[in-house]
Amino acid sequence: MTTPQSVLRSSIPARFRRPVPAEPTEYRSTWEHVAFYLFTIVPFLALAGGIALAATWHSITLLDAGLAVVMYVITGLGVTVGYHRHFTHGSFKAKRPLRIALAIAGSLAIEGGILRWVADHRKHHRYSDGAGDPHSPWRFGTSPMAVLRGFWWAHTGWLFDRNQVVKEKYAPDLAADPAMVRIHRLFPMWVAISLLLPPAVAYAVTGGSWRAAATIAFRGGLDEGADLVGRRRHLDSLADLVPELFTRLRTPQ
Repeated sequence: MTTPQSVLRSSIPARFRRPVPAEPTEYRSTWEHVAFYLFTIVPFLALAGGIALAATWHSITLLDAGLAVVMYVITGLGVTVGYHRHFTHGSFKAKRPLRIALAIAGSLAIEGGILRWVADHRKHHRYSDGAGDPHSPWRFGTSPMAVLRGFWWAHTGWLFDRNQVVKEKYAPDLAADPAMVRIHRLFPMWVAISLLLPPAVAYAVTGGSWRAAATIAFRGGLDEGADLVGRRRHLDSLADLVPELFTRLRTPQ
């Protein structure tokens, strides 16, 4: 019987077949699904608002830049060092306070709760663009139109599929850790903190300036988050697509 593992180990052309679900999935909750839609749409509104603020109020200040850089570094390290290297791959060991700090920092990036992110990424590495990969760019085939559809799927489309990877199957270690489970369940709170903390700091530092707080809300919060998530997804999607495309072109059919 053919399994995802055997497809993955087979010839290169076999990896371009449309994936067939071979594992149980879990259904994403309504609040989580709505949150993904909001975080896809709202940054475009934030960009328009940021341009309007720059045109009518003032240019970027040191406070704007400083808060944006601080949030970018915290959330960037939270995802790359925490979610990815430590929790997904176990590349290094960390004491409990550091594990909790990395989990919270990754959550502030608004890329999903820690159990969901790690489970998705572990399954991605298990099947690596083959059948079973939750965000394979080859999902729809290899024709030009299928490649474009696959690029969109790998970049963003897969996030809106309500049939999700089973967290307990791919992240059993985290699912058995009460601290990680609690951090995952508090994801809506981390989203609120990530978006509201920068303008709150700006309001306090400037002695109660609502204009500074509103500016930071766009520049230091929404736009920073959108840039981190958007740029990372673009790089990941291209990294998945381009090497395989060249391999496909070089492989005799």
